[in-house]
Amino acid sequence: MRAEATAASAATTIAATYTNRYVDAHLGSTPAGGAALTHGFEVAFYVLAAVAALAAVASALIVEPKPMLADSNVGEVALEAAA
Repeated sequence: MRAEATAASAATTIAATYTNRYVDAHLGSTPAGGAALTHGFEVAFYVLAAVAALAAVASALIVEPKPMLADSNVGEVALEAAA
C-alpha cells in the first residue's frame, strides 16, 4: 500500500512541478490550460516509465534462475504412470 501511495505522490509532484515550469516559461498560459497540464503529465509519465524500466533491468540482473535438475527418469516415470 505504501508503494502505490509513494508512486502516486511522486507522479503528482512531478506533474505539478513541470506544469508550473511550463506556465513560467510560456507567457499567457495558465496552470489549468491544456498545454501546461499535458506537458506536466507527459514529463511525469516519462520519468515513471524510466524508473520502471530501470527496476525491470535491475530485477533481471539480481534474480538468478533456478538450476534445472538433471533427472533423466522424470519422463519414464510419467510414461509408467500413464500405462
